[in-house]
Amino acid sequence: MQSNSQAPVLLRIPGFFPGQQGVPGSDSPFGIRVKPRALPIFVDAGHTNASDANDGTNPDAPKATIGSAVGAVTEPGSQILVMPGAYVEDVVTPDSVVGPNYCEIVGIGVAGGSPSWASTGAATVALTINALGWRVSGIRFLGQATASCVVLQNVADDVANFTQIVGNHFYGQNTGLSAIDLLGAPNNILIAQNWIDSFAAASGIAIRNTSVATADPLFAKIVGNLFQENDTHIVLDLDKGLLLDNLFENGAVIGDVVNISGGGIGENVVKGNVFPGDYSIVGGYTGGTADVWLGNFASDTAEAEVGDNGLTILPPA
Repeated sequence: MQSNSQAPVLLRIPGFFPGQQGVPGSDSPFGIRVKPRALPIFVDAGHTNASDANDGTNPDAPKATIGSAVGAVTEPGSQILVMPGAYVEDVVTPDSVVGPNYCEIVGIGVAGGSPSWASTGAATVALTINALGWRVSGIRFLGQATASCVVLQNVADDVANFTQIVGNHFYGQNTGLSAIDLLGAPNNILIAQNWIDSFAAASGIAIRNTSVATADPLFAKIVGNLFQENDTHIVLDLDKGLLLDNLFENGAVIGDVVNISGGGIGENVVKGNVFPGDYSIVGGYTGGTADVWLGNFASDTAEAEVGDNGLTILPPA
């Protein structure tokens, strides 16, 4: 009698070793095993299980506030994932000595569905960064009348060097003082792809630095941002900085468009920006010592510093 039975097929699946990094050319097929350190922490004020008593590592048991999540991170590289909702709180990161450094706050959502964040009062700051290399993205910050939305410090142990502020919407609500304030001289800052509008307080400046007894901000990079309807767009005591591919709309500007004259070194590069109105010091454009303002788009072709094709060839005068 012929049997239709067949011998079982043995499948061998390569072993999986979580938390490892493969090394091309290594003699070990398993790579180098590493211990996972940073964890995501979820914040969702609208979740039925939201509580600051939770550790926040489970999206079904998130924390209720951003401040609690910031206080809970212990390892570099941690991510705080903020779900859509309205958050009203004043948050201060630990300083750069205590740490952790190089963490991230990420808003989950698109445009109007992004989480909004306002401080608790007209004179308080929504987020103060005192640690190295933090990155903030995807948040809709709401401006207050006498305080900045985000402050990056470099005073004593509060050192916010290497901070990245990327892809946020700063809405000044027509009375906001400032979107971003570089307090002291945090260096190597990246401010990129943000929409910054309607900062129109009596002395409002969308991006500024508040001077203390330290050097001027160094190597700040302001790239690809949209500035709209601000009384003053940028006033920075900037050294060796970069302003690249930003769009400045004339709108309600009554102060400076770009003033980066206060730095002791200067040597800033300003290129590829769109500059409206009167391209001159009187019109709100002031460069620093030995700056390069080349290849910006300016509508004021009557100025000697602007070519017939509308491209700047010299700093404003």
